[in-house]
Amino acid sequence: MKYTFAPREFSNMVSDTLIGKPYIEEDHPNRPIGDPAVGFNCWGLTRHLFKLRGKELPLDVFDAIKLFRKIDSDDYQFEDVLSIKPFDVYPTHVGFVESCNTVIHCSAGWGGVARTPIDFFANCLSLYRLK
Repeated sequence: MKYTFAPREFSNMVSDTLIGKPYIEEDHPNRPIGDPAVGFNCWGLTRHLFKLRGKELPLDVFDAIKLFRKIDSDDYQFEDVLSIKPFDVYPTHVGFVESCNTVIHCSAGWGGVARTPIDFFANCLSLYRLK
């Protein structure tokens, strides 16, 4: 198993500027909300984090699916995407893998943007990496 961790500057920026930002319910289920001044939905936060890394992803999650490939659950690394249901079937919740221990995601149930132990999702996750 190979792990790649987020650069310290990236993790600090997330802690300082994004953790605790509110979850905003989208008016179109497949469109992101990703404005740090307003809040995020899960896809909007994931897009925002990739954009901070210099990678632009499509607005529609179904367009983005084509850019990812499924990976083994023990092979995840920084910048992979966690999906609660299979991403290529119907993603109900996504998050950004920060390290071998944590996922950054946004949901109403977690009170907005949160850093959560990846093990919390162990029984229901699928993992994906940009092709």
